[in-house]
Amino acid sequence: MGLTGTIPPHLGNLSFLLELRLRNNSFHASDTTTLWEPIHRDLAPSPNLKPSNCIFNLSSLQVTNLNNNQLSGSIPREIANLTMLKEINLDYNKFEEIPNEISIIELRFLWMQFNALKGHVTDVVFNTSSLKNLALSRNNLNGSLPVNISQHLSIIQGLYLPYK
Repeated sequence: MGLTGTIPPHLGNLSFLLELRLRNNSFHASDTTTLWEPIHRDLAPSPNLKPSNCIFNLSSLQVTNLNNNQLSGSIPREIANLTMLKEINLDYNKFEEIPNEISIIELRFLWMQFNALKGHVTDVVFNTSSLKNLALSRNNLNGSLPVNISQHLSIIQGLYLPYK
């Protein structure tokens, strides 16, 4: 939609919100903070920041789509608070780290392609047995797949991994 600015903190009050799709926008940071912090500051708890309302209190949220927003930094660990989440789309951003807490029991689709993710993919991602699609291609990830990947991702239908 071409929206700019920051996401209003009042979004955290929508307790019955099931889907949050904010793709293809230009949310920006203030001062010298990362591009993730407008959402992070206003909507999410952080060890470095003291926000009030937060998206991570939306207990009914099932789908979140923040792809193509130039968001950067770490994906907040508090994403694990969204226990009903089934789909996360963070493609086409500049995220650098996948938190261990990303393993959400109900998670079916996890898209994080075309980011700046680096290092090894945490085993927690490969242990999320509910995943049907896992997309991590076009990042700077390295390492090897777990030997028992087929046991943990038993219902996987799409697996998109980085290649070198």
